[in-house]
Amino acid sequence: MPDKLSEQLERILNNRRERHTLRKLKINNLVDFSSNDYLGLAHSKELNQTIQSHSLNGLGSTGSRLLSGHSQESVELEQFLAKFHKAPDALLFNSGFDANYGVFSCLPQPGDAIFYDELIHASVHAGMRASQSKIIKPFIHNNIDSLLVLINNYKNIHSGNIFIAVESLYSMDGCWSNLKEIVELVEKFENAFLIIDEVIPNSY
Repeated sequence: MPDKLSEQLERILNNRRERHTLRKLKINNLVDFSSNDYLGLAHSKELNQTIQSHSLNGLGSTGSRLLSGHSQESVELEQFLAKFHKAPDALLFNSGFDANYGVFSCLPQPGDAIFYDELIHASVHAGMRASQSKIIKPFIHNNIDSLLVLINNYKNIHSGNIFIAVESLYSMDGCWSNLKEIVELVEKFENAFLIIDEVIPNSY
């Protein structure tokens, strides 16, 4: 006999069928305009040939870098990225989601504040929820005055660090951030730090 859980899940599936919202996976040969592979590298014959011509250090990392997955290739790639972006250093993550989650869950400490653009990506929200900061507030999209109010209200009471989260190009609506004004504002405060998600512009 079907158990209670199976019956419950079947009702949910039937409900989705009736509403035509039950997803199905299909293999097709269409032109891709919807994935994250902006540069078309996933199916690049040239890139594949280049990879095949090099002696790779195995077919996988075998584990986290802390335990067994650290490699010379990772170090060299981080050094290249740091030089390319004119940064003192670089750190690789498995994905953009992991990067945002890692940064926002680790950097803010108790007493610090996180102020984020209301259209910030879901990965930042996931990281903020896991952070030790209890002061997490949105400001109106691309609104400097709204951000300034949050900063001033915080500084009147607290003395911790302030982390400000924005995207340079917002993926949901295609809107550019007014970074010049935001940077000028952040530079006025000694303990304010701007974190910019640039996954979209860096993909082109």
